[in-house]
Amino acid sequence: MQRPAGFSGYRRAILLFLACIYCSYGYGKIEVIDEKNGLSNSMVRAITKDRNGLMWIGTANGLNKYDGYTFTKTDDVLGDLMITCLVYNEQQGSLWVGTEQGLYVLADNGEAPEYIETSAKGRVTSLLLLRDTVYVAYRDGILLAVWQESGKSKVRNLIGGADTDVPLHIRYMAAADGNSLLLCAQTTDILYRLDPDTRRLDTLDLNKIFPGTKDIYPRFLGRYDSTIILVANNYGLLFFNAHTYAKETNEVWHQPDISGKVKTAVQYGDRMYIMYDKGRCVMVNMQQGRCMEISEQHPSFFRSFNQYYCMYKDGEGNVWIGSNRGIIKFTEDRRLFRWDLEADPEPVSTRAIIEDEAGDLYVGSYTGLYCRRRHSEKWVSYSFPPSLYRGVCQPFGLANDSVGGYIYIASETGFFYRFNKTTRLFETHFYRRPSTPYLHPHGFAIIRDHDGLLWIGSDIGLFTFNPATGIMQYHKEGPFSVGRNGIRQIRAGNDKDILWIATTNGLYKINRYKGVVWHLGSDSRPALSKPDISAVEEDSSGGIWIGTFGRGICIISPDMEYVRYLNREHNGLCNDIVYGMLWDKNSRLWISTFNGLSCYEPATNRFTNYFVSDGLTKNEFNQNSFFRHPDGRMYFGGMGGLNSFYPDSITEAHTPFYIFVAAATRIGFRGRGDTVSMYPSDNSLMIRMGLTDYTNPEYNSFSYRIRGLFDEWTHLSGTPPMLQLRSMAPGRYIVEVRAFNARGIPATNILWFYLHIKLPFYKTWWFYLLLLTFVSMLIYTFFLLKYRGLKKLQQLRIQIASDLHDEVGGLLTRVILFSDKARLRNNTVQEKEGKLERISVLSKEATRSMNDILWAIDARNDFAGNLADRMREYAEEMLFSDQVLLHFDMSADLQKRKIPVHIRQQLYFIYKEAINNIVKHAQATHVHIVYRHENDHFILRVINDGVDKPVFSSAVSGQGLQNIEMRAARIDAIVTCECGPQQFSLTIEKRATT
Repeated sequence: MQRPAGFSGYRRAILLFLACIYCSYGYGKIEVIDEKNGLSNSMVRAITKDRNGLMWIGTANGLNKYDGYTFTKTDDVLGDLMITCLVYNEQQGSLWVGTEQGLYVLADNGEAPEYIETSAKGRVTSLLLLRDTVYVAYRDGILLAVWQESGKSKVRNLIGGADTDVPLHIRYMAAADGNSLLLCAQTTDILYRLDPDTRRLDTLDLNKIFPGTKDIYPRFLGRYDSTIILVANNYGLLFFNAHTYAKETNEVWHQPDISGKVKTAVQYGDRMYIMYDKGRCVMVNMQQGRCMEISEQHPSFFRSFNQYYCMYKDGEGNVWIGSNRGIIKFTEDRRLFRWDLEADPEPVSTRAIIEDEAGDLYVGSYTGLYCRRRHSEKWVSYSFPPSLYRGVCQPFGLANDSVGGYIYIASETGFFYRFNKTTRLFETHFYRRPSTPYLHPHGFAIIRDHDGLLWIGSDIGLFTFNPATGIMQYHKEGPFSVGRNGIRQIRAGNDKDILWIATTNGLYKINRYKGVVWHLGSDSRPALSKPDISAVEEDSSGGIWIGTFGRGICIISPDMEYVRYLNREHNGLCNDIVYGMLWDKNSRLWISTFNGLSCYEPATNRFTNYFVSDGLTKNEFNQNSFFRHPDGRMYFGGMGGLNSFYPDSITEAHTPFYIFVAAATRIGFRGRGDTVSMYPSDNSLMIRMGLTDYTNPEYNSFSYRIRGLFDEWTHLSGTPPMLQLRSMAPGRYIVEVRAFNARGIPATNILWFYLHIKLPFYKTWWFYLLLLTFVSMLIYTFFLLKYRGLKKLQQLRIQIASDLHDEVGGLLTRVILFSDKARLRNNTVQEKEGKLERISVLSKEATRSMNDILWAIDARNDFAGNLADRMREYAEEMLFSDQVLLHFDMSADLQKRKIPVHIRQQLYFIYKEAINNIVKHAQATHVHIVYRHENDHFILRVINDGVDKPVFSSAVSGQGLQNIEMRAARIDAIVTCECGPQQFSLTIEKRATT
């Protein structure tokens, strides 16, 4: 086919763009996304987008999720397989994934992917979604219909299997008329029509539909309205009717004359993108019947990508092309603005803009003065002659003198000039310079008041010039002095006698007759966010709008009582370096910045931002380069020339987009009224968000607020934006998150959820009750132990008194009786000696008993070894005179083993009783004493011989056994007596508790 006339010139004029990372001109911008951006593999074979807003990227090394900032490789089986194709069912929220090892389905609920068991094996070659049914083609020639009912996958075989001799290798599928499908196989000129209900397969010969064709090799099969579109390898676009299968010819359709073979294509609505093997990319607008080659400007860039596998076009105009070197993301540009001076032969960096009484437009620039004649619409440039200040004129400020026929110029080089509109020459020696020596100012702003006086702003302060007298005055001091501050802009106020002076040290208000009225700075009241002022504008109510050089806009109320701030972080201004501001007739403020053009609507408190992708020549504007024409047309100039527009003409419909949760630490969190509970010390709640608008993710802005804590929106910084909540006071809150895209348009939804910060356990009522109970128990235990200690002490005192009374008291009483008898009666010498001997014996027994009692209560003797030593001493003392053979069997580690005082005391007294009874009642020659003590267990056994009857028996008078049993009971011990031939054994034992 022939190329339509004028097509080449049209596309060269419109389709200009920079390749690689960023483009500034033309039809769109291009961005390459590959492994350097976090993609798991640069060979991208499938791309789609789910209903939540996430992009799904199928690579040769697994499935990736992309939120515009971060790639996340799935951590399931799909993270290691080669992905061949993807299709998303938005109604059911399921992602169907074709892989080299079969078909999987992945639901939105976050569960593990389900493998679809079928008779087919191996690679999935194509997927097609029609009315909730997924048609799946396998490399082995099998075609299946898969759908879900009640959460379970149903499979129906349509083509292929054991009964098929020749497998049908399906590459592309499309919907035909009714329920039938069109199938494109690995053949040169054959299509197949399949009825899924009857499984009837018909053959369509493409050579008959398109006479004269041969070896078509289809590369894409799609449908637009009732037309079937076939992208052929060597024939470009072919069309036939979906009902009659007859060839369609329409003179509106044009095909580009591009040599090479088609690699792949994709269709979305009325647009189709076709990729050729030589790196050519063509966009086809089927509604307009027009083809445009978007790769024409930089073909070498596209040629470096020698393999193209897939395409996807999202709802915001972004085209995602999968290749062997990553993703080529192409964003379509829009032309909303008129361009001037954008190429002369290179873009003109503009400054001041004015219009004279004849309607001619004058524009200052770094390279001279430009004028666009009203009638010819042509631009003429004027440069200084070489004799004037090295031939360089940089008009930074322009003022028109309609009476004298001049354009007065404030210039960075040479300070002050004028342009004669009649002679079209620059003039310099027309005024008398101030007498201040060494004065070499640089001019940046100029304005002519209603009396004809010129006010000139420079880097060292304010000047005035009277054209009638030719006198210039420097206001270094006096009522009109603004100091030696650099002046960036001078604007007239609503009151004709007021001038606003924007300087590097704040804003000055000047009355033309009185001088400086007041000055606003960072320390004034109200205070500016930054004293470096670049622009000022007054609204109809008298409010002052002040553009700063890096801190956005300050809005001073008419009564000067308060100030409000607008900036990028909190409000959506496209950049905080403000260069110019203009009001339109609908009370909207248009703001030129260092990076984009903003439109602010005070009524809705909303910004709309515009960038190169919207048709600006460049994103960077210049200071003082703005102008509003009386008919409403606005001009904003910058580094890329002049942009002009009528504000009402840029009221376009915006594609709705919304904010979504890209990742969260809480499973299943969606931000749609969920409830999240956490403790103040819990830092685990982290939410990463994204926008479904992927045009310029780096310029998207997010902010949040917590109702019940603060109602002001707080900007979320970082890339990707992350919300992390920590160290919050206990209570119930509502957290809201909103977002704006790069143009400042808000998302259609707001993420919100309930946040319940629980009280720490140590602040709950039940903890206080438990603590009170615990403290009460401690107090009770303390007093109980103290009471028991006192009771034990009292019992010990009673026991000591009883022992003294029993052991010592009786002996002392007998000593007294014998003493009285020896002293009062007439006794013979022999009787006296007998009584004195008896007194001596009783005294020794009393002393011994006293020593035993004192030893028993002495804490220094609380060791089993001390008890054993005491036992040995007592036995030797009592039995030594009777020539009794003693044998002691005691543990070697008794010396360091602790023993409670009451056990030690009772054991010793039991032992004494046993030894005393042996001395008194037995004629023993051998006594064997065994003593063991370990923890709570002890055993004391006393064995003697020389008796015909038990030592402790009813035949023997006294209460020895009863005393032993009583003392044993006090220490929970058991008394056992065993009597054998010529042997008696007494055992006191306490067994360890379990």
